[in-house]
Amino acid sequence: MPNNNNRFVTSTRSEGQNITSIILSAGMGYRMKSYGPKCLLKVNSSKSIVENQINSIKKNLPDSDIIIVLGFESDKVIKHIPEEVRVVENQLYETTNTAESLRLAINNRVKDRLLIIHGDLVFNDSTLKSCDFRKSFVVVDSKEQLKSSEVGVTSYDGEVTRFAYGLDKKWCQI
Repeated sequence: MPNNNNRFVTSTRSEGQNITSIILSAGMGYRMKSYGPKCLLKVNSSKSIVENQINSIKKNLPDSDIIIVLGFESDKVIKHIPEEVRVVENQLYETTNTAESLRLAINNRVKDRLLIIHGDLVFNDSTLKSCDFRKSFVVVDSKEQLKSSEVGVTSYDGEVTRFAYGLDKKWCQI
């Protein structure tokens, strides 16, 4: 019987890459009642959330090394992502959280500069186009489209100083 312990090991891609883009997609999606990987939900008639995210990253950061962290029903997600996207599996997704998935991705990155995106986010190309990747940043909802229950931010002089619930400005999880 073949050993499947290494089924998610892929080679690194370091030449020409300046940013490692991390998509965190290991969760089960029970709160959304998706009953499957949230990242596979269709956002338009033909593409899933993760396909749109990967396309946007490739379009706006063509030299980015893309890592997706999977857990829940990872085999289903793998069928929908391009071969050049590296997969890291959080085998403990049921008992850990996003922090563990992020730790695994950071340990597998090839560059120090990171773009971190939650795998259930729907955003357009202008979101990434407007980001200054030469410095640290977070994306904040300027159009008040996020629910009041989402994580908020406070900022001073253009810099985020705190993340917390109950704040007016909302963090877009990018």
